[in-house]
Amino acid sequence: HRRRKKKRLQDKVMRWPLTIVSSSSNQNHAGGNKNNIPEPSTNAISIDAQPEFVVAVLRFTSAATADSVAYYTKQLEVILARDGLRPLSNDLFTVAQFDAIFSVGDRRNEIWIPIEVPDYWQI
Repeated sequence: HRRRKKKRLQDKVMRWPLTIVSSSSNQNHAGGNKNNIPEPSTNAISIDAQPEFVVAVLRFTSAATADSVAYYTKQLEVILARDGLRPLSNDLFTVAQFDAIFSVGDRRNEIWIPIEVPDYWQI
């Protein structure tokens, strides 16, 4: 019985974007006001406020393996170049996964690439 070396996953971070709604003021706080967010019950969870950004998204239903993530990331980069949109960074993307792993039917996965907002977009 040979022991396999475990692959070390560097730079892999799991994040869940949350929008906090205050019941008293009924205002949304999307990653903004850290004072309105309850403290985590474990040190394994940290809370970060992130600035708003715009992402280009490509949805796919195949398994989110390293090969499929690389393929769909490249496809989204090609679409961005075709449409004249520029990524904020050449090596920054997010793999978003939705639905339960063992759900009936296809699982929804997305590649998110943060992009520069063109001047003609009014956000």
